Amino acid sequence: MTNPKTIALVAGMHRSGTSVAARAVLSLGLHFGDDLMEESPDNPRGYFEDMAIVDHNRAMLEALTGDSAFGRLRPEGFTPAPALMYAENHCTDVVREKFVESGVTGCKDPRFCLTYPLWREAFEAHNVIPSVIVPFRNPLEAARSLNGIHQVPVELGLKLWFAHNHAVLRNLADRGMLLLSFESILADPLGTLDVLRGFLGLDGDGSGEEFAAQFLSRDLKHYTLSPDDLKDACADCPEVAELYRTLTDYGHGAVMSSSDARAIAERTDPGGRADAGPFGLGLLPYAPETQKNVLNGVGTEEGNGDPGGAREQTG
Repeated sequence: MTNPKTIALVAGMHRSGTSVAARAVLSLGLHFGDDLMEESPDNPRGYFEDMAIVDHNRAMLEALTGDSAFGRLRPEGFTPAPALMYAENHCTDVVREKFVESGVTGCKDPRFCLTYPLWREAFEAHNVIPSVIVPFRNPLEAARSLNGIHQVPVELGLKLWFAHNHAVLRNLADRGMLLLSFESILADPLGTLDVLRGFLGLDGDGSGEEFAAQFLSRDLKHYTLSPDDLKDACADCPEVAELYRTLTDYGHGAVMSSSDARAIAERTDPGGRADAGPFGLGLLPYAPETQKNVLNGVGTEEGNGDPGGAREQTG
């Protein structure tokens, strides 16, 4: 087995500060690869997502749910496509090429919230240890942003916020995780960089001042909503507001232990439905053993299993 290699892994709900957090990590000297998703009018400062990783995550979500962007809906009777087996088998190739054979020291993709259990064995096989960083944001702000860019209904955006953040607690808490509030990153960027240095075991080098002065600005945040706004919007889904309140109480810059993460996930699971998909959405099952059972049934449909495709921008 190769020597252990620790990497930074940024995951969280779309439109919740994952790109800002990734840029902060990059400013400290880490490298996310040379084939990153291109900027777009919706994210002109960049996504910082490696396209090989994104393509595989999209393929797995497409195969399990029929939605490569958010893992939203699985039509009744939907059967996972052979692409899922292809993608899972090639996770180990991506991990080896990116993190063992090259100088890549970090990655970011919101889809890791849902797909990480299918990457876990590949990371373990190559002795790559992810240090997980989870930015979070007011769910209503994220849902409004998602609606403005991708026309996702706000109600569905709130449910997707819950699904992704709940999945993070269940899926990525193997060694604990660092919580970063999007609002706090913008309010105290240099303090956030100090938190990241401590969590990642880095020294004081890096262009932190440049990150704070040139990358960050208040126009990164187009929606500022109050707790009362969120409470009103979550009248029919109080679990969303409860989970956000729990993350906020835990605190920006706090390291959540694996035991705490799983306890919070269990407490905030509405009626014990997470494994079947919260809110009846039929989302990607979160429990690794459930995903493995799904994989065992893959391979009966026609298809070439190629996980490539359009590089849509959803970050």
